[in-house]
Amino acid sequence: MKTCAVVVHLDLTLDRLKKRLDDLDVRGVAIAPGRNLSDLYAERHPLYLKYADQTVATDTLTPDQVVTHIVAMLSGA
Repeated sequence: MKTCAVVVHLDLTLDRLKKRLDDLDVRGVAIAPGRNLSDLYAERHPLYLKYADQTVATDTLTPDQVVTHIVAMLSGA
C-alpha cells in the first residue's frame, strides 16, 4: 500500500475498540480460532504504528474531526 498511497492509521485504545466492535464474526474480523480482540490488538497495534506514514489518535475525536485532521495533514497544513 505504501508504494501507491499514504497509509494513515486511525488509532484507538483497546477499550474504545471493544465498545465499537460487539460481534467480531458479524464484522468479518480476521482472527484465529481461540483468539480474542485483546490478543488481536496486542498483535496488530504495534504493526499499524510501525508501518503507518501517519497516525491519528481518534479516541476523543468525532468522525468529522478525524476527517478534518486527515485532510489538513495530507494538504500540509
